[in-house]
Amino acid sequence: MRHLIEVEYIASPEPDLQAECLEIYQAEKSAGTEMPAIIGRLSAYVAAQWQRLKDARRKEEEDRLEAARLERERRLLSYGDCPWTQIKGSKCFYCRKNGRVFQLKPNSDKSWNMYRVFAVDDSEVGEMIGRYRTRADANKVVAKAAYEPEPWR
Repeated sequence: MRHLIEVEYIASPEPDLQAECLEIYQAEKSAGTEMPAIIGRLSAYVAAQWQRLKDARRKEEEDRLEAARLERERRLLSYGDCPWTQIKGSKCFYCRKNGRVFQLKPNSDKSWNMYRVFAVDDSEVGEMIGRYRTRADANKVVAKAAYEPEPWR
């Protein structure tokens, strides 16, 4: 019994499997099966279904994240303000704030160079703003730089 409590898929209740487990229990009980055998059958069933549910949830999460990434990419390319977004196939991250595009290029030492660019293109050479340790540090600068007057070019 201790094993049943410690196993991950048995230790936490799964509301999605409650109805099926109740049907199995009632069928086994009406057949006259003893309780340890019923528990064994239920644990085997839950183990198989738990992995299936885990895979389905992981797939749903991947789909949701991909849809959110595509939405951010669409907003960036349609000239809408958006947070840091990596265009598919690009090594750089882009952010549009107040109509201005900022680009983060990764360095070999895991720091980031931030540039003010005019197009979403990896080959675009822009004005370097600075070098930052994390994207969060660069985001703080973007929050200020996006609303400052831009120098004439």
